[in-house]
Amino acid sequence: MSRPGRVLSGAGRGSRVFHPVTRSSRPPARPATTRDPLPAPSPTVSPSSTARPGSLLLRGVRVPSSEFPDGGPLVDVLVTAGLIREIAPTGSLDRRLLAAPEPVDVIEGRGRLLLPGLIDAHVHGEAAVFDPDVQLAMLRQGITTIVVGQDGIGFAPTPPDGDAFGFSTEYFRAINGAHPTFAGGTVKKLKATYAGLPLNVEVLAPHGTIRYAVTGADARPATDDEVAAMVALLERALDDGAVGMSTGLEYVPAAYADEAELVALARVCAARGVPHVSHMRGYEEKAGRAFAELVRIARASGVATHVSHYHGPAEELAGYVDDARASGLDVTFDSYPYLRGSSILSMVTLPTWLPIAEPDRTVALLRDPAVRERLRTEHFPGLADLWARVTMANVPGELRWTEGLALLDVAERLGLDAEDTALELLVSTRLQAGCVFAQPPTNSAGSVRALANHEAQLAGSDAIYAGGRPHPRGWGAFARFASEHVGAGDWSWADATWHLSTRAARRFGLAGRGEVRVGAVADLALVDPATVRDLATYEDPRTPAQGVDDVVVGGGTCWRVGRWSTDDPRDHRRNRRRHDGAPRSAAGAGRRRPTHQGAAPARRDGGRRADDRHRDGRRRPFGLPILTLQTGSLDHNVAVMATSVREAGEAAGAPGSVEHAPHVKTHMSAQIFARQLAAGAWGATVATPNQLRVVRDWGTRRVLLANELTDPDEIIWVRDDLERDEGAKLWLYVDSVEGLTMLSRGLAGASDDVRGRLGVLVEIGVPGGRTGVRSTADALGLARAVRSSGLTLRGVAGYEGSVAGESTPETRERVADYLRGLRDVAEQLVAEDLVTGGDVVVSAGGSAFVDVVLQVLPGPFPRAGRPRGTRRASSCARARTWSTTTATTRTWTRSPGCPARSRCAPRRRCGARSSRSRSPVWCSWASDGATSRTTSTCRARCGCVPAGTTAGRSARRSSSPARRSPTSTTSTSSCAWTSTRRASARRPCTCTPAT
Repeated sequence: MSRPGRVLSGAGRGSRVFHPVTRSSRPPARPATTRDPLPAPSPTVSPSSTARPGSLLLRGVRVPSSEFPDGGPLVDVLVTAGLIREIAPTGSLDRRLLAAPEPVDVIEGRGRLLLPGLIDAHVHGEAAVFDPDVQLAMLRQGITTIVVGQDGIGFAPTPPDGDAFGFSTEYFRAINGAHPTFAGGTVKKLKATYAGLPLNVEVLAPHGTIRYAVTGADARPATDDEVAAMVALLERALDDGAVGMSTGLEYVPAAYADEAELVALARVCAARGVPHVSHMRGYEEKAGRAFAELVRIARASGVATHVSHYHGPAEELAGYVDDARASGLDVTFDSYPYLRGSSILSMVTLPTWLPIAEPDRTVALLRDPAVRERLRTEHFPGLADLWARVTMANVPGELRWTEGLALLDVAERLGLDAEDTALELLVSTRLQAGCVFAQPPTNSAGSVRALANHEAQLAGSDAIYAGGRPHPRGWGAFARFASEHVGAGDWSWADATWHLSTRAARRFGLAGRGEVRVGAVADLALVDPATVRDLATYEDPRTPAQGVDDVVVGGGTCWRVGRWSTDDPRDHRRNRRRHDGAPRSAAGAGRRRPTHQGAAPARRDGGRRADDRHRDGRRRPFGLPILTLQTGSLDHNVAVMATSVREAGEAAGAPGSVEHAPHVKTHMSAQIFARQLAAGAWGATVATPNQLRVVRDWGTRRVLLANELTDPDEIIWVRDDLERDEGAKLWLYVDSVEGLTMLSRGLAGASDDVRGRLGVLVEIGVPGGRTGVRSTADALGLARAVRSSGLTLRGVAGYEGSVAGESTPETRERVADYLRGLRDVAEQLVAEDLVTGGDVVVSAGGSAFVDVVLQVLPGPFPRAGRPRGTRRASSCARARTWSTTTATTRTWTRSPGCPARSRCAPRRRCGARSSRSRSPVWCSWASDGATSRTTSTCRARCGCVPAGTTAGRSARRSSSPARRSPTSTTSTSSCAWTSTRRASARRPCTCTPAT
């Protein structure tokens, strides 16, 4: 999270420093728009709380206006003390700024569009806004202000003498989240928690929360005294800075309010000049009646009315708005550019006669067979077309694996019908389940577009940030509006400014915001019209948008080209880097420029030079101390380890059977790991899920997680990661049935392919150790449980360092005994045929006793009912069994028709082993890469021929010439493919697919 007045800025755009001057006598540039200009900032209007003293110049930008709808001539915009002080032709301020005594930070616009900071008129970000990732999602779209407290439920006002705060938090936890510090109180106190964030947060007074504070969850109209108490709470909230009142008339307890109550509260808003913002009492087929209710309230109270997330058939809905506006009412609405909505599952599926505002009571009722029967007979028949349109977005608890699945798919996996599945999700989450749902066909793409083009429309994302698969609108709604509507010709960029910023600033009385003009608050966004677009999808909803690379909030720059600022704007005056508006190249940051000769930077430390600065005030490239590595030494160490591993396998008569998976937690360096990988490392070993995420970001496709994975969220992430990358493999430890159960639950929705690429190793510990089973019996029992769970058992693992500390002959022998125990358990797993997915794996070597590991563990392992093989999977991908025959000839030939994945060569190991000699089997000649014409496919790295033919007969049909060499060939009528290889003792092997 950025500190107040920080810059969201990108690498590659350095800083050029000028010195600001007083406001020029030059007439200011033409305002960005001439439509009903915003009132000039009143004496009480001030920049955002994020603003810092100092000046900023946005150089070479284009400002859309009524005269220049898509951006006019290049101008420079000077910002001082959080306000726009001057707009002048580009370059005209340079001479004065260079001569001024105070430095100025500069952002090079390079012809990009300068828009007022965008305003999200409807968003559920009251808790999520503290998350830097959510801040990033907003700022990457150019959003600088959000309006929270929507749908009648919010954190304040919540008097301390009741449970309104607890009610609001629990009821809307799946929508609004939980505030990290606020525990109830006034709107003023709530707004204070947002001070210092890199965005402006405006708050609506939520009617449902106010009503609950007075009447509780009672399903009845309020008395006159109760209405008077609500009025008093609302007046206090507006005095504390609320920008309006929100109602959620489909949510409880607001659903129990009558018009008299709503009119009384609306009159308070009308007297203060703030709007009534309403989630209507119904949409789609209920929209006409619901809108008519708002019209009656507006006529009776004189309040300005704003409809939340207006959606449905555009011709009908636009007609309601046009008629109301034509009659003199002030009506606006917000919408988002998607055909799916999102809410809590309880609101979508349960009737209002259930006490939904009280989760514990409702859950108890949902367990009652009589209540379930009533739902089935009275309520659920009306939802018959709903179930196929619902996808789970947020499911806390043991059913989190359902996130991202359609409700009908969840029902199939649980073996329930749709109704019981919905009830199961609601009960298991205490009504906290959230969902995404497709709107009915009446809400077409044409309707969404037509409503967005309406003169009363302003943008609201309706974003909900909770859950593993939320709606993507929080990450892309504003970028989608800009790219689709401007790109389609519906809007000019001046129109986009009105829909995305200016109209919302007026609706909520945000004086000084929503325009680029002299005197306005410097909430600004630099937009590249050629690249702006949303990237978030329903499958990957948390991807930030692109095309907005520089954002200014209250005069303090917050975001520049892809990175948060870590410096105060005053520090940027010292840094003297140029913020270059050109797209960032892969090479990284732009060139640092020398200090301007006229600069005499003041020191924050009162004259003492900080250790990380040069004498002239510029930052050093690194802080001290730093660690340096010698490339030669590093390469030497990597090579020694690779050689030791290779030689250990060869010494045991099993070349290639020992693999190196370096534990990257030691260095966590992608560059060092790349050297290890190039030297032959199998993949990476990590200790924690966070480290796993890091190495996956490096592009590592084979990872060993040397720990048990029990966090449901992390298991879900692993499942989704393996589904996204079909070439990724992950092996991890289990050491308890409980841990295995949690892993199995988290993978309940995983495909067979994902389960096959997620291998499980039973961890074997020592008495008194931290982890691992303690006996062979426990290990075998857990292995059987893994096999019966449907997961892929790959072998065993252990940490020999827990056996002994200092290396002495006695401790080394204890370590060797422990490793022999690992090997014995592995052989018993093989004997019981418990290992699936390939040959048995034994993992160890994470200590100073790696030399003992390399002496004890290497060597072939027997397989149940099969000749012995190494730990590596056989080279023929279809092979599951191996057989041997006696050599019948010594004529070798290159085998035809083998679509090998990599070229073979003489003396190249195939991975098979002879059953008696345990010697490796070698390819005879390289494959010619020809594609097999048979119906089956051999994927071996060595030459294979169809069963029942000898290599010699195959050679005569091959396009490649036969080679004569001392060889062995085999043929058999029992297998699908026969592999022709050199074998010791003249015993070639035959590869047979599984039956």
